[in-house]
Amino acid sequence: MTTNEQPQHRYGEHYRVDSMEAAREAVQSLLDQARYQVDILSPHLDPQLYDQGPALEALRRVVVDGRHRARIRILVADPEQITQRGHRLVNLARQLSTYMDIRKLGEDDITDPPCWLIVDRQSHARWEAGTGYDGIVGPGCRAESVRLERAFSDRWSRSVADPSLRRLHI
Repeated sequence: MTTNEQPQHRYGEHYRVDSMEAAREAVQSLLDQARYQVDILSPHLDPQLYDQGPALEALRRVVVDGRHRARIRILVADPEQITQRGHRLVNLARQLSTYMDIRKLGEDDITDPPCWLIVDRQSHARWEAGTGYDGIVGPGCRAESVRLERAFSDRWSRSVADPSLRRLHI
């Protein structure tokens, strides 16, 4: 399907994605719209979604353009696995550590976590554990995005910093 044939999604309405490519396009669309806040809950920091050049550039732009308002929080299940893979998002977070932070999910949250992307408390994408790329995207669905952001913040408060994610000063 070419770009011209893709269905148009209306702001404020949910739509379903059911493939890796559709999920990647939805994630990129949301990241491109982000102005100052991005929250990502991804147990393995899915490289098909987040270790892609356009996604990394969009996150860098949030930090540069958002200035002091910028905040990017990322929750993962296994930081060591992610760093061993050489995930470029980890390197970006190390470079922009004032505005980006990656943490390990707390013990109570680590079993079968969902995958969420929440942007500016305005838009979101979500996948339940074990569903692959079958999920829901809500561009401009503020009420649910705020609810997800609060649930994310609860998980964030229980999360732990992991030494493998810290920037090494030599």
